Amino acid sequence: GSVCWVGVEDEDPHQAALERRICDLLGCRQECSEPYQVLKYDETQYYNKHVDGFMARSKEGKFRARKGGNRLITVLLYLNDVESGGGTCFYHPAVTAGLDQPHVDAVMGRALFFYNTGVGMAHECDERTEHAGLPVGPGSVKWAANKWIRQFPTRDRSCLK
Repeated sequence: GSVCWVGVEDEDPHQAALERRICDLLGCRQECSEPYQVLKYDETQYYNKHVDGFMARSKEGKFRARKGGNRLITVLLYLNDVESGGGTCFYHPAVTAGLDQPHVDAVMGRALFFYNTGVGMAHECDERTEHAGLPVGPGSVKWAANKWIRQFPTRDRSCLK
C-alpha cells in the first residue's frame, strides 16, 4: 500500500478538529498523538499480522520509544466503504470474544480503537492486540488513517493553537 503522514503543522482545520475530538473521547492530550498516517491499499493489498506497540525495554523498543514513549492507543479511521475485503482482523480470543466475526469491516466513518499495552504496563506491548489489514477485494480500494497516542508528548505544546 501507499502511506503518507499528515500532522498539525499542516494546519488543516478539519484534521485538527478531528484530533481534538479523538483526544477528548480518549481522555488524552493532543501533544501525545502522532501525526495521522494515511493509508491507501489497492485490490489484493494487505498488511501482515503485527502489533502497534513495542517492548520499550528492548533495543529496538528503546529506539522507537525515544520520542514519546510507547504507543498506548491505536485509533484506526476508515475513510471509505470497501466493497470487498479490507477489514481489520484480530486473532486473540480475548479480543474477539463477543464479536460476531473476528474482524471489523472497513466502513466509511467507522473508527476502531484499542489499547496496545496492559494497564500499568506501558513498557510492554500487549501481544493480544495482534491484528492485520485484510486483503482488499477485486475492484476495491481502501483508504484509512491511523492515529497513535503515545505515553509522552511527541511535539511541543506551542505547536497547538
